[in-house]
Amino acid sequence: MPTMRRTVTVPIVGDISAWDGLQDEYLRFNRAKVEFAFTTPDAVNGGFVRATVYSGGDLIQQNSSISVKPAGDSTPRYPDDFLVQDVAQRSDRISGVLSAPGAAAPVLVDAVAIITPF
Repeated sequence: MPTMRRTVTVPIVGDISAWDGLQDEYLRFNRAKVEFAFTTPDAVNGGFVRATVYSGGDLIQQNSSISVKPAGDSTPRYPDDFLVQDVAQRSDRISGVLSAPGAAAPVLVDAVAIITPF
């Protein structure tokens, strides 16, 4: 079961794609369930972070809030933080685009996608 995991710094202006360049960004399995989680320990600016999730040509989640976790424990927990799921097909691009409009400082975000082939 492959997992894409990256900690990214979300800028206060613009956005960042969480999994660009990772091995499983383009799905290599015929079909797979993909589960997504985005968390941050930043209680001050974390509420400003928004996530948009794509699976292939499907828009799964648009401009939605992410989970703010206690400092020192920001790792997404399975299954509690994996609120977004999709079934993807071979060559679908798995993408999570993060932005932080209104944040006073850049925000660290843990972005995780669990891929379960079937």
